[in-house]
Amino acid sequence: MDPNSADVEVTFWWAEVLDPYGVLELTPEEKCVGRSYFARSLDSGGWVSFYDLPHKTSDELWRRINAGELVDSFEERFFDLLTEP
Repeated sequence: MDPNSADVEVTFWWAEVLDPYGVLELTPEEKCVGRSYFARSLDSGGWVSFYDLPHKTSDELWRRINAGELVDSFEERFFDLLTEP
């Protein structure tokens, strides 16, 4: 994934910290929900946790988010729906 591409989307959702994809059977002691950030390139369609990206890639995505260059894709669509006539 090229973090500088215009075809990158980012979002977050609340997920288990130890299992952001929801595929593991966690014990009650292992369960802890937190805000998990994900990115995808538009041609892949699959969301990838920031924790699974190379550090250089996630660092660049954070830089772009903090600079206002990338906006949460779900949030952007939600606000677009609010402003439609």
